[in-house]
Amino acid sequence: MYRFADVVYNPSSQTADIGAGLIWDEVYAALEPHGVNVLGGRVSGVGVAGFVLGGGLIDFSRIPA
Repeated sequence: MYRFADVVYNPSSQTADIGAGLIWDEVYAALEPHGVNVLGGRVSGVGVAGFVLGGGLIDFSRIPA
């Protein structure tokens, strides 16, 4: 998965393409210079792929609907 390690932010559409081989700390660091953030893993070292496939929680997941 190390080959899927890019973060590309598009300011005009306000979207980010995030590689599945990253950990969330790397994603946050790459997006910080753009002044934007994403909802992702809250524990240091959580991988993007594992989290997206259901292997983690975010702070907002505990808010009742």
